[in-house]
Parts: sequence; structure tokens; C-alpha cells
Amino acid sequence: MTKEVHPHSKHRERMRERFLKNGFEGYAPHEVLEMLLYNALPRRDTNELAHRLVNRFGSVSEVLNAEVEELTSEKGVTLNVAVYLKEIAELVRLYRKESSEKKKKIITYTDMESYVLPLMEESKREELLLVCLDGGKNIVGKKMWQGSVNRILTPVRELVRVAMSKEATSVIISHSHPGGFAIPSNEDDKYTQKLYAALMAVDIVLLEHLIVGKGERYSYLKENKLDKIRNSYASLCGESVVMQADGGLIIDD
Repeated sequence: MTKEVHPHSKHRERMRERFLKNGFEGYAPHEVLEMLLYNALPRRDTNELAHRLVNRFGSVSEVLNAEVEELTSEKGVTLNVAVYLKEIAELVRLYRKESSEKKKKIITYTDMESYVLPLMEESKREELLLVCLDGGKNIVGKKMWQGSVNRILTPVRELVRVAMSKEATSVIISHSHPGGFAIPSNEDDKYTQKLYAALMAVDIVLLEHLIVGKGERYSYLKENKLDKIRNSYASLCGESVVMQADGGLIIDD
């Protein structure tokens, strides 16, 4: 009996050899998706379907971020294919989170971004992240709170309680704007001011408040809003509040 040869096997072999040499470097978006679909559709030419998906959603990442219902509405995408693509998306997120959590020390601003962003960038609801650091800038704990699609209400006292329970000397907070724009609201500003004062009352320094939107972010530190909050607090309390040289993040980018 003659063994049946898949009509696209030679092409798939060439694609895999190319991938093993250089990864996805030089691949067009539809070629990346074409290869990902090999496992979900082992007996079909996936090139044409990959083209259609990228044309419809705009990029590989947007295909992976699409809802199952959106994917299955495309001709040729079965429920199994849609679930497979969602599994890849979740695997990428898990990989990034686990990789970021291996980082035990945050000294520079780049350290902070590489730790915080993987935890926040894929938020579909507003989330608030608290990262607690000791005197050596080692991460001693973190906690995430979830809110609604466009609002999160976490009492300041709860953040202070967690920071104190971890014996933190400084903290970083970040919250997501899943709607897209990383622009602080008046409520965000008031919350940051209140949190700064509450933390200072127990000798804990707020190093950064990072707002993460879809493809953009806003830094209270880099935009000098923390300096203004610090100066306002010092004026109110009649104190000189100066960030120590070893107390802040090193801006290294």
C-alpha cells in the first residue's frame, strides 16, 4: 500500500526548517499564524485562512485576543481552532507572568516595567496592582484587586494594611485602563495623593503609580506628578520631604 502524502507537507517542512533556524524573524504576520494553525488543522492548507484572519483583525496579536465568537464567525474556523488560538494566547500570558515573577529586585525603572507590565497589559477589567519592596528593593510581596470594566474601588487602608503586613519600606502601584487611554483622571490623582499621605504616615514610600492602557502607559514618576504630591504633602505637614538617593527608582531609559 502506498503511503498517502499530504499535499502541503513539503511546504510545511520548509516553513519548520526556516523557523528552527531563525524563529519567527522575517516572517510576515500571516506566515506566523499559518504555522500556528498547522497543529489545529493538520490536513488543511492554512495559508489562505491565515491571510483572512490577519486581514480581518489586523495582526497576529489581535487574532489571538479576539473572542471565540468572533473567531468562529470566520469561515473555516471551527470551535476547536478558536479554542486552540485562545490557548496560545493564554500560554503567552502565563509565560510572561512567570518570567516577570522571577525578577526579585526592582532598582531601575526598566526593572519595574519588566515586572509590572506583563501583569497588567492584558487586563480586560480595571485592575490595581500593589508591589511591596524591602529596604534593598527586593520584592517581598504583591497583590492584585479587580474592579469593573471601567472602575475599581480599593480602599487606601487596604493597600496600606497589605504593605505593612509585608514589612515594606516602599511600594509601587499600577492600575489598568482597559478602554485604551492611559490618562489619569481627577479621581486617580486624588487617590494617589491620599495613598501617598497614608503610606508616609507609616514610613512607606510610594515610588510610582503607573497607569497601563492599551499600547500606552502613564507614569506619575516620569511626569513629575509624584514630586508635586510630595511637595504638597511637605507643605501641608510643615516638613521637608526629600526622596533619598537610594529611595527611588533609577531612571535608566
